[in-house]
Amino acid sequence: MSRSGSAAPANGPGRRRPQLLPDLLWDARAVHTILVLAGLAMLTLLLYVSRWLTFSNDEWVFVVDRPIRA
Repeated sequence: MSRSGSAAPANGPGRRRPQLLPDLLWDARAVHTILVLAGLAMLTLLLYVSRWLTFSNDEWVFVVDRPIRA
């Protein structure tokens, strides 16, 4: 009897493996763009939340002109 089809065995070394989820593999530029945008969003959020956390004018005078103990 003769075999029909390919001469290579079904699980042999000549068979190509399918790529793992090719639709989900992203371009490196897309990943970097997403990371940069997420970083900018986080920076904006941190600046917005901490906008009241600063020294007022009289507190700076206390910090800069404090007496130095010997």
